[in-house]
Amino acid sequence: MYGVSQHAIFADRCFATTIADNYIEEFGIHGGNAGDTWYGIACRVQSTAASLVSGNKIFRFVRPKMSAAAYTFLDVGANGEGGLVSVIGNIIRGHSGANTTGLSYTGNISVLSGNNVVDSVLVPRYVAPDVTIVQPL
Repeated sequence: MYGVSQHAIFADRCFATTIADNYIEEFGIHGGNAGDTWYGIACRVQSTAASLVSGNKIFRFVRPKMSAAAYTFLDVGANGEGGLVSVIGNIIRGHSGANTTGLSYTGNISVLSGNNVVDSVLVPRYVAPDVTIVQPL
């Protein structure tokens, strides 16, 4: 996906979902206002079945002109009661601009996160207080 106006992939109901091996470049290209957030990949985990987000390449090389919007490259959150998601082997590269977050984990979820590469973003990883990071075996 290249040159997407807003979100590149927004999966609102991730129930045993796999989002893998995507190439995303320049999402949220039309900028936006304060309070807008554009996602390279967003996955809203739902219920008890685990999901996987793996092997994606998410890039933003160009800074938006006159934008107050925020840009989150890979966001995993809860849709309802939460659940489990594995976020492994993704590559994220930004433009060193303000309002950028590489990995964002929010909501009542458990996340196994590893081997992700995050470069040139303001906040490499954000973990909300109600998120549990699961260690691999």
